[in-house]
Amino acid sequence: MTVQEDQQVHPAQPAQTAVPVPPVQSVADVRVVEQQLCELFAEVLGLPDIDPQDSFFDLGGHSLLASRLVRSVSTRYGVKVPLRRFYEAPTAAAVAQHLHTA
Repeated sequence: MTVQEDQQVHPAQPAQTAVPVPPVQSVADVRVVEQQLCELFAEVLGLPDIDPQDSFFDLGGHSLLASRLVRSVSTRYGVKVPLRRFYEAPTAAAVAQHLHTA
């Protein structure tokens, strides 16, 4: 298959625009980001929903899914969260706190 044929079969995906994380104004702001992160965690894990305190790894996450989650968070928020962070504090609540202090 040539490059041109491959491009016709697999067209380029449009770039996703990062949503900046606003500065923390209140506990409600953190809760909104937590909920958005719960949705990302659930999507990566293939679950219908999760709680902000649920551990990514206890729900079936592993290193490859964690890498995918890092990429998803970076794409969505424009903030690079180190993979190590997910091992140290693997909950949506902890990642939300990290995003607001990054």
